[in-house]
Amino acid sequence: MKIKVLLFLIFVFIACTLSYLKIVYINEKNRFNEDITYDLTKNNNDKMSKDDDKESLKDIKNKKKLELWCPIERKDNYNNELQYYSKNNVVFNNSEIAITSKKEDKDNKSYTSGMIESNYAYLFGNFKFDIQISKGKGIFPAIWLMPSNNSSYPEIDIFEMIGSEPNIFYGVIHYYTTLNEKLRSYFSYEVKSKDNYTIELKWNKDELIWYIDGNIVHRFVDYIPSDYMYIIINQAIGGNWPGSPDIDTIFPNTFIVKNIEIKPVYEKRR
Repeated sequence: MKIKVLLFLIFVFIACTLSYLKIVYINEKNRFNEDITYDLTKNNNDKMSKDDDKESLKDIKNKKKLELWCPIERKDNYNNELQYYSKNNVVFNNSEIAITSKKEDKDNKSYTSGMIESNYAYLFGNFKFDIQISKGKGIFPAIWLMPSNNSSYPEIDIFEMIGSEPNIFYGVIHYYTTLNEKLRSYFSYEVKSKDNYTIELKWNKDELIWYIDGNIVHRFVDYIPSDYMYIIINQAIGGNWPGSPDIDTIFPNTFIVKNIEIKPVYEKRR
């Protein structure tokens, strides 16, 4: 009889302990060196716990994007552009970055738009972007590279377009020669009207190659940049080249960049 009572008490103790004990195991570490953990005591059919897990993964992805990119808040512009760059005009959504230009007053500007910069600088590598372009006179989306040492040259424009000519894409490298001459090499490439395009730059010590939808559109082999450079993605409004918006330009106007692939040979935190 005593043995049965003892066994019963042991069983009750174990059951009570398991009901309160939180057992976790570490699955992996994410990019930020944080442990991702799972609670084994939760019922797998518990809808709330599943939603929590999904939300956590979403938060991690969004945090990763914020780790890679820095939205810019800036009033000052160049080339007579008209926009105020606001962090509020940039939205990160899964694999997509949306930069929206608006006709609204802010700090003595008549338009707001968005700009992001990479928090990392890169030296050589492949840089690939899927884009959905915006249209309308005065709209000026771009993806470009600038030196991380804050010098003005070289500048590599991976993609440029003006909204009044949405079927013509441009790419440029601005550079100094050994004789301190300021030169550039560029292309203009006519594309068919469609929803999505793929823009790519391959950069190594010997050449720069631009691709549009997998086709080589320009190659440059002189004065190849050999310094770390960071990425800028923005949509300007107005300026010397695109001109000011007219009555037919539609606002809000959104430039979407998604499925970004950055495969550098070298990278460093800025």
